[in-house]
Amino acid sequence: MLLSVLNHASTFSGGLVGILRLLLILTLVGGPVASVAWSVSLLRRFTSPPLLAAAILSSLLLLRVLLIR
Repeated sequence: MLLSVLNHASTFSGGLVGILRLLLILTLVGGPVASVAWSVSLLRRFTSPPLLAAAILSSLLLLRVLLIR
């Protein structure tokens, strides 16, 4: 599946530039998504104000990354 996505990106957006754009987008979105997932997982087990603040900040960062076009 990943190879088909990369193949589509390379033919659609001009080769290597398309692949690099796709990898950049996946990296920019993947980091905050993983951060939110870890925060929610930890909040289910522990409740602490710093952890809650980290979960809120990572969620806001994810929203900002997703809303920037």
